[in-house]
Amino acid sequence: MIDKLRMMAISQTVAELGSFRAAAKKLNLSPSVISHHVTQLATQLGLPLLYRSSRRISLTQSGHDLLAASQRMTHAAQEGLMAINRRMTEPVGKLSVTLATATAHHPWADLHLKFARAYPKVQLSMNFTDQRVGLEGSKFDMAISVFSRHLNMSIPDRH
Repeated sequence: MIDKLRMMAISQTVAELGSFRAAAKKLNLSPSVISHHVTQLATQLGLPLLYRSSRRISLTQSGHDLLAASQRMTHAAQEGLMAINRRMTEPVGKLSVTLATATAHHPWADLHLKFARAYPKVQLSMNFTDQRVGLEGSKFDMAISVFSRHLNMSIPDRH
């Protein structure tokens, strides 16, 4: 399947540029490699995709149909890659966190608000519980637990 997708992308470039040479230059391949892929695809499909003359190429009806499908394919691939790139620069999605109830009134709560302001496209969901939650098989992405017998939240007076 990957080979066919590659042949479709190469054939699309030929059709859009109207020349094997121009496609070869754009894709950094030799014209003979371009011709081989277009011919292989037509052979595998059992239909001619191009009409070739000494001066130009034109698409058969099957070639037009394949070009439209190939353009949808490459557009979808480009959209997917751009979405991934956007995630690298601007996090998006859902983040589900479970926290110990003892942290609900801790200054960490301010950090959650700062996070939500800094990353507005991340849907932050927080669950406070006194039960220990294992992440594997749970609906949470992260767990913050407090392991202390004596949790003292007071700040010492410094006189």
